[in-house]
Amino acid sequence: GGMVVASNLERMQNDASVINKAGAQRMLSQRIAAFSTDLLSSDPDVRQSGRRGMEDALQRMSRSHTALSGTPSAPAYETQELREHYFGGSDSVGASLARFMDLAAALLASADNDR
Repeated sequence: GGMVVASNLERMQNDASVINKAGAQRMLSQRIAAFSTDLLSSDPDVRQSGRRGMEDALQRMSRSHTALSGTPSAPAYETQELREHYFGGSDSVGASLARFMDLAAALLASADNDR
């Protein structure tokens, strides 16, 4: 009995961690979108704050995505369905996230070049 409870608790803690990381991905994507508007501001302090915020959000998003899908023991590999969802072609989570992050990084670089 006790081993089953301990195993279930461990699984629930792991599930909670995965849910938190996935939720962080959504929040970070929203923050990146908000910071992108700051990069267009005429106020240099707002642009600088947006730049710092976007850089931080992109780094955090990359780390979180790596935790969710970066190794064969990551949650994205747990089932065939999850593997297909994360890695299954141009509409997969991994491909979509890579495009989003590439576009955000390009916007950040463009804003740096506009100075």
